[in-house]
Amino acid sequence: MLCEKCNASIPDASSNSSPKFSSSLQNLLRAENSLTSSDTSEIQDIIAGLDVDTARIRWELISLTNKLKRLEIQRAKYKSLLAPIRRLPSEILNLIFTHFSCNPDVQNNTYITDYDGVSLPGYSLMAVCSHWRNIALSCTALWRKIWIGATLYNTEEALNKLARLAAPLKWCLDHAGETIEISFRAYIDGEDTPVPEPEFMRILFAQPGRWRHLDLTLINFTNLDNFPSFAALKNCALTSLKSLQFSFDHEVEFDIFCNAPQLTQLTLGTLPAATVERKEIFPWGQIKTLELLFDHYPNYELFRALAFCPGLESLSYVFSYDNNNESSEIPPQFSETIRSLSVLFTSGHIFSKTFSLLIDAACFLALQEMSINYNPDAEQVPRDILWPQDKVTSFLLRSGCSLTTLEIENIIISNDDLVALLVNTPELRRFNFYEGPMTETKEEEEGGTLASEPEHITMSFIARLHAYGDIEDGGPHGFANPLIPKLEHLSLRALADWFNVDQLFIDVICSRWSPEPGVVAMTGIECLKSVKLQVLGRDLNEEVYRPLIQLRKAGLQLELIGTVH
Repeated sequence: MLCEKCNASIPDASSNSSPKFSSSLQNLLRAENSLTSSDTSEIQDIIAGLDVDTARIRWELISLTNKLKRLEIQRAKYKSLLAPIRRLPSEILNLIFTHFSCNPDVQNNTYITDYDGVSLPGYSLMAVCSHWRNIALSCTALWRKIWIGATLYNTEEALNKLARLAAPLKWCLDHAGETIEISFRAYIDGEDTPVPEPEFMRILFAQPGRWRHLDLTLINFTNLDNFPSFAALKNCALTSLKSLQFSFDHEVEFDIFCNAPQLTQLTLGTLPAATVERKEIFPWGQIKTLELLFDHYPNYELFRALAFCPGLESLSYVFSYDNNNESSEIPPQFSETIRSLSVLFTSGHIFSKTFSLLIDAACFLALQEMSINYNPDAEQVPRDILWPQDKVTSFLLRSGCSLTTLEIENIIISNDDLVALLVNTPELRRFNFYEGPMTETKEEEEGGTLASEPEHITMSFIARLHAYGDIEDGGPHGFANPLIPKLEHLSLRALADWFNVDQLFIDVICSRWSPEPGVVAMTGIECLKSVKLQVLGRDLNEEVYRPLIQLRKAGLQLELIGTVH
């Protein structure tokens, strides 16, 4: 017998495979006398035959197992030919690849080496098949967003590592299309020995006219003369640059962003001291969107950037430091043109103090949209994120503005404070209120007593949104003026421990559903257009919410989400 794979000889089944003593095997095992020599010889022949049969069956089993694996692999390959994605037009795949390239996690996890590298998200797509490779090569969005990180220090190993960045960067530039978006963060380790300018920097800074977005963070760059290609940018026209994020930790004389006729979005992590004397460092008059990043410590000088932007329309403050001990006055934050304000905290322990100082200094006469958000790294919200309602009310009255959009996320606010806030924003058309899980109350530093428990939002806040109430009968909505009568879009994320009367919420939404123009003119209450509800801690009963589901069929944009911990 020959093996079907290697043609090796396989012994046939032995004639001894059916042992002669099989019927009396049990008797032999129990025999008092030892076996005779003939019995011993015969048993050894039987064992040898069984060994041959065992090996044969094992070989056959291995052969069948390999055959099964080959068939499964072939089946998977043939089945993949029927996958719906193979029938997608190239234009749809190109759109999918574009969305893939916009994912920050993709950008931030495709470095060539540790920190030093160029982000190449398209490489993984190109390795799938030749069809995907051809589409990825033509998808400029995969190569347009270039992330470069580099640690510059003058050793042979470091210089060799930096030299490796030139080739992938050139690949991106060759396939990125007309404009590119650059995120370049570099750190010089040591100042005693000058670092020669790497090749990748010369490649990058040779094409400033293609930059559409630039995120530039330079640390320990004390002398730009060591980087001639970077210093030469002051003589170049940044004709495509529309947004700039800039952070620089040393005062170096530079003048490279003035000649950017399309620059309208500016993000600053530091404010150069020369700005006060030389406003031409940035084209301040063009800036429409300004974002101020307060990292690690409260850099109060950065607040002065607002005074240099006469035509600003959108302003954002981002606070991500942890130190809440420093106290300083914030310079006046005044604007007659800002329509959108965003305040973001990543550390809840600085919220109450910093936000109070900021809101005291602010006056925005044309403000229409405001969002106050706490976006923590941890999953829960500290209970010391308290809302300074008196200062917020003073800010709204001082500004004399009419908010049409308001968003509050992960901020501890009492029911009375929230109602008072909405009373002062009667022109609201979009209201987003997102509550998150809270941590336990912490002990106060002085006295060792527990801090007072903040008041929870209650369903009475929901009731105040009701369009009308049976005042004479003393119904649950016994008030004359509902909150935010012009509300059209409501988005609510609530904890299950206070959002406990589903029928009240349903009644409120139904009361504000009046699509007929005549009813709106008569009552002064706008018809809701969209409602989004997410309850943390329990599911939502579809039968209970059927009235709202019926409204969705009538035109209301409705999204209901229930979660269980």
